[in-house]
Amino acid sequence: MVSLLMLITFSSCNLFGFNQGRSLLGDLCRTQDFVTVQELWLSDSNLDEIINFHNAFTVTARSAMSQKMQSGCLRGQLFEGLAILARKSVINSFTIVSACWARY
Repeated sequence: MVSLLMLITFSSCNLFGFNQGRSLLGDLCRTQDFVTVQELWLSDSNLDEIINFHNAFTVTARSAMSQKMQSGCLRGQLFEGLAILARKSVINSFTIVSACWARY
């Protein structure tokens, strides 16, 4: 049996808005294998900005703005959202057991 030891790098950060955190996200994508980000502040129709951010990564993202966008005026608490970026060359070594997007 062959055992491969693989060093995997992981970071998590709060972007305080995708546009504001774009530079930091670019730096993390150059050095990390997995990046999780919170507070994207992107609507469903703009999630492609992070999904297509870096072609070496597979991205899963979720907006927290869907219901607020339907109600019209955006006011009140900031509209978070999250994304998981996984380097394509690394994720072939993993199997997803389960995933749940329910918001608690």
